[in-house]
Amino acid sequence: MGFISVAVILYQIFIFSIVATENASKGSSGILTWLAVGWTLTHVVFPPLMALQLVTIAVAAGYGKSKHRRFEPGDEIEDAPIPRAKGRVPRRTKIRCRD
Repeated sequence: MGFISVAVILYQIFIFSIVATENASKGSSGILTWLAVGWTLTHVVFPPLMALQLVTIAVAAGYGKSKHRRFEPGDEIEDAPIPRAKGRVPRRTKIRCRD
């Protein structure tokens, strides 16, 4: 894997941070992710680097969507444990997220 240099790694970190941040933002449409994929397909001509960048984009998009889930007021959260001083916690509970 001689095609991976420090510059390639730094560029992948840069792409990862942009795509993950865009996917984590509230109301994200994912347009930047598709633009990154389109740019990669049309500008990267070395297949191993293209594959590396597409994997980086896919992982960043998944990371952005899963790790930065924000609950809005009114969202229902199922099976959330309700802390109590005494007694058992009900098995199925629904709570509403507040401001």
